[in-house]
Amino acid sequence: MKAVFFDVDGTLIEGTHPDYRYMRENVQKAIRKLQEQGHYVFIASGRLLAFLDEKIRNFGLYSYR
Repeated sequence: MKAVFFDVDGTLIEGTHPDYRYMRENVQKAIRKLQEQGHYVFIASGRLLAFLDEKIRNFGLYSYR
């Protein structure tokens, strides 16, 4: 079991306009595969959880600040 940390902007979430930000399908599949293999997947951000993109908050990732 490992812990994997990801940045958010430009890594997990793409796009600059708040209404048009997205997480690529292949990124979602890769994260799910890591989770299924028993790895802990975290996001590393200086933002408060409330200020993270909704797509990240609802994806089932751990938050580390």
